[in-house]
Amino acid sequence: MDKVPEIEPDLAEWDYDDYEGKRSVDICKERPDWNVFQDGCPHGQFGSVLAARWIGLPLVEARHFPLGTASLSIFSFNPDHSDVPVIDLWNAASHNIFTKVSSSPTGYVDAEHSSF
Repeated sequence: MDKVPEIEPDLAEWDYDDYEGKRSVDICKERPDWNVFQDGCPHGQFGSVLAARWIGLPLVEARHFPLGTASLSIFSFNPDHSDVPVIDLWNAASHNIFTKVSSSPTGYVDAEHSSF
C-alpha cells in the first residue's frame, strides 16, 4: 500500500442512465416489484455485484453489499487459504483507512477488529 491508488475505469461505479439521481423508493413507485439485483439497472451497482460474485454468491445476493460513493473496498484471498476469496475491507470512506491498511504488517485488514 505504498503506492497511490489508481482507479480502474472498468471497475468504477457506472452511470445509472434513466435511473441516475433517483432513489430506489422513487423507482419502485413506477415499478413496484423492481429490484436492481434481479431486474437490473442500466450500468448500476457493479461494485456490489462484483463483491457477491467474488465470494461465490449468486448475483441477487449483491443486495447485501451496499456501497457508498467514493468508498474503498479491498478484495483479496484468505492468507491461510490462498484459494478462498475474501472481502478484506468493504465500503470504507475515511482517509484514515490508508493509515490503518498501510500500518498493518501484512496489508491484511481484520474487519472484525477494525474500527472504521
